[in-house]
Amino acid sequence: MGTNNHKKIEDGDDGDAEGCGCQITCCCFSKRYEADQCQRFANAKWALLVLSMAHMIEQTIMSGLLGVCISTLEKRFELQSIESGIIASSFDMAAVCALLIITFVGEDIHKPRWIGWGIFLAGLGTLLFTLPHFISPQYTFMETELYNLCENVTVSECSTTNMRDFRYIFLVAIAIVGIGSNPLYTYAVTFFDENVKKENSALYNGIYYACGGFGPALGYLFGGATLEIYTDITSAKPDVDSTSYLWIGAWWLGFLVCGIFLMIISIPIMMLPRHLPQTEKYRKNRNYEMQKTMLKWSLSKHEKESKSQLQIRLQAVKLLFYNKPFIFLTLGCTVNCAFIYGFNTFGAKFLESVFGLSAFHSSVLYGVTAIFAAVGAQVSSGVIISKFSLSVTGILKLMICCGIFSALCSLGFFVHCPDINFAGGTVPYINETIMYSPESSCNEICGCSTDHYEPVCLDGITYFSPCFAGCTTQINDTAFTDCSCLPRSDSIVSNDTCDSAACNLLLPFIFVVFFCFFSSILTISPALQVTLRCVPFANRTLAVAMQTAIILVVGVLPGRMLTGIVLDLACVTWSTECGEKGSCRSYKRWELSRNTALLLLAQTSICVVFYVLVYMTYKPTNLEDKELDDVIEERVGDGEAHFRGTEDKNEQLSGKSMYDKLRKSSETSV
Repeated sequence: MGTNNHKKIEDGDDGDAEGCGCQITCCCFSKRYEADQCQRFANAKWALLVLSMAHMIEQTIMSGLLGVCISTLEKRFELQSIESGIIASSFDMAAVCALLIITFVGEDIHKPRWIGWGIFLAGLGTLLFTLPHFISPQYTFMETELYNLCENVTVSECSTTNMRDFRYIFLVAIAIVGIGSNPLYTYAVTFFDENVKKENSALYNGIYYACGGFGPALGYLFGGATLEIYTDITSAKPDVDSTSYLWIGAWWLGFLVCGIFLMIISIPIMMLPRHLPQTEKYRKNRNYEMQKTMLKWSLSKHEKESKSQLQIRLQAVKLLFYNKPFIFLTLGCTVNCAFIYGFNTFGAKFLESVFGLSAFHSSVLYGVTAIFAAVGAQVSSGVIISKFSLSVTGILKLMICCGIFSALCSLGFFVHCPDINFAGGTVPYINETIMYSPESSCNEICGCSTDHYEPVCLDGITYFSPCFAGCTTQINDTAFTDCSCLPRSDSIVSNDTCDSAACNLLLPFIFVVFFCFFSSILTISPALQVTLRCVPFANRTLAVAMQTAIILVVGVLPGRMLTGIVLDLACVTWSTECGEKGSCRSYKRWELSRNTALLLLAQTSICVVFYVLVYMTYKPTNLEDKELDDVIEERVGDGEAHFRGTEDKNEQLSGKSMYDKLRKSSETSV
């Protein structure tokens, strides 16, 4: 299926640049074997399919499964919300390290092969994430006879295995996933952009991101279903069901399946050709919307030959930092992604904590909301840009409107249900005023331990455990009596938490979440198009890599941790693991909603400010002669740009004068 008219864009011994095949490399030997029966797949639609599937599964893991399993992991391994945020953020920290490599590798590589091997590595990291389930002690939840009844003695027994130590395995595993997934965010989008028509670039990238939008929803639905299965699938189902706080679902099952799938899908990705048919034609005339000030940068052949590859790349990076629209756009996307990824990591837990839902119901509800918001926004943005052939200025106006609407919707996060009456947390014990501690004079002789959380309920008040309720008699597996902390000692308390009055605010809040996320996600694909168009065509991969690195370091990474901190600040009751602070057991819902709403309002408002600055500073070249594009590509090629010189730094070249100067330069070089 390959042709010979693309040999000039080939490098290395990859065989036909347009042929599907398998590359075999061993020591000094490297050869590509093409499979004739696979050549029908050497097209943009097949590439879109396999890359979108990989992106969807990667998002299923990072933005879906991880989010829905956060509360379960915190309970099982006694993690704090900020620690959960750090685990999720290890993805971003590792991705930044990978981006440094991509930044200096540049365009001159076999992109599908890099993407494929990265996906394979991400699959291995996902499988590693499940390892703590298989090597940790078996989970047991009914230890009432030994720990959770008032025996007038302090029990100091502690497991020889500290469950919190497994967080380091989670950190390493997610970091590996981050390194492997990185090419999906850089090489994949530029691979589409250079292998399809310019007017179809937004549509392809919109579909690609839309499939990624399916990922979080798929993760929440799949993860919610696995949490209905008991964590130890080989043992008999326990007496409690998934609605109990003592229940631990099979959090690991979804990661296991997705890890295997990533390793499988990496094979057809690696077999894609280096360049798709007609790619050279599609690369023509792609510099007309480049930022005007970039025309002050050019590259002469003798300058290129006198510089090392490192110097050339550093100069190309310097070029991006002189591009004001690119910088302001990157900062706007950074804040936007801090909002999207930060809340998405804890979205299911937020519903669970504020509205009293089970882990399963909160994950399903949030997942359905996420799938409609993300997919609808990504497809809509691609269709709008392609249908109306929006210029960069038109795209920026769309982004500003979406940002303003998202800021208004963030006010809806003040919606919340009444607090749970948690003894020593949100309400004091009987005849006491002490708050924020489960210990009281009525249970001080019991020697209760917060290492073992087994909530019990009576008359709308939840107690940390039967021991903290002062109970000395167990009637059956779920009922206790003779409790000294209750108004009547002969009262009977039952297992699990008891929520406050019925709350009918869940449905309005779901609409708020939908519209807030829809309007924010609607700007992602347009922002990518602005990035690709406002920089020289040959600098696209470098621009996307630099932008992604900044977004991860300054936005996504602290965004997740900041959201975790917001959750922890609203916590009123903590458990412990062998005396060390563990996970939060009860939140003050008003504080949680207020803090989250203020955080999201600030983030969305800052986004609007940066989008306006992009609109104000963007000045396209607007040169009419289409041959100028070839001149620019010849002089700026491969992202290797140098400043013209101190004598031209303040020179404002435009219109015919710039064309004549570049035309003369190109004729001289020929």
